[in-house]
Amino acid sequence: MTRLPPDILGIGGRLKAERDRLGLTQAGLAKLAGIVKGTVGEWEKGTSYPNAAALACFAHAGVDLLYIVTGLRQETPGAPPESPELTAAKAALAALEPADRRQLVFELLFGGTRS
Repeated sequence: MTRLPPDILGIGGRLKAERDRLGLTQAGLAKLAGIVKGTVGEWEKGTSYPNAAALACFAHAGVDLLYIVTGLRQETPGAPPESPELTAAKAALAALEPADRRQLVFELLFGGTRS
């Protein structure tokens, strides 16, 4: 797990960082928990904190609660760090047209070309 020094960001700062990571506005995050935008602003300023019900709603939306509460990023247990080669291969695969991607996968799985 990666850890940020706790004095850099409090819960409010980590909540904002996680909201930004997910591409959510304060209003978007508020909508997930059925609250008003101003409440999210108060949390991010550190004048109040989310309750368990709000955090549960966020968890269902993919928010990394472990990071918000502790500063530790959640990672897949036992997964090794991604190598530069794997990162490059994923980027190359993503750059292919869908038909070419399907053809490549077919060739890799079955050792030949599709007709």
